[in-house]
Amino acid sequence: MKKCPSCNINVGGNRRTCPVCQSGLMGESSVSFWPEMKKLRLQSFFYKLQLFLVLALASVSLALDFLLDINTGKHWSLPVVLWVITLELLIRHFLKKSVVVAAIVTDTAIHIVLLLIFTGWYLGFLNPIIMHVVPGVVMALLVANLVFSLLDRQGNAIVYLLANIIIGAVPYIVMYLFHKDIPLTWTICLMVTVVIFIGICVFRGKSVTTEVQKRMSL
Repeated sequence: MKKCPSCNINVGGNRRTCPVCQSGLMGESSVSFWPEMKKLRLQSFFYKLQLFLVLALASVSLALDFLLDINTGKHWSLPVVLWVITLELLIRHFLKKSVVVAAIVTDTAIHIVLLLIFTGWYLGFLNPIIMHVVPGVVMALLVANLVFSLLDRQGNAIVYLLANIIIGAVPYIVMYLFHKDIPLTWTICLMVTVVIFIGICVFRGKSVTTEVQKRMSL
């Protein structure tokens, strides 16, 4: 077992420095008292790798846009930077294991929709974004919400139902208030919302009833 000449303590494992004073250890290494955290180290590496790629993409976009002055009237790098920063925040949010998946899906939907609207407005193609791209993204996230609700075993059925309403029904209501002529894509999106709402109630109906009774008894 290695020993610290400064602290006069024994240190197990194969450390090179003392965990207390950081002095060099003397002696032969021994079997570590604690298992190696290989999984956490691998996760940390991949998180740092994607963080590097995100920051590199943002830096390159800003450099090409501003330093080389190749923009066509609007700085396209600004939406790119906004997208990659939001992506990084969503990844950090997803890594928090205590967060309900339905909340992650809802946050993802809200952020992506807002980013799409801002990108379309800033670059001058807002109408096709709102009419076609956004409802497609919403429907995909609704399906993901249904899948996660079927896999959930933590008693969060009501959360998935609320997420379904927020993601699918609220945008349709907003569209109806501000744009009386509702496009077909948004009508289909509302139909998908209703179908998935029914699906969650049918497959997780008992969980919904139990959760309502539990919350009302508090």
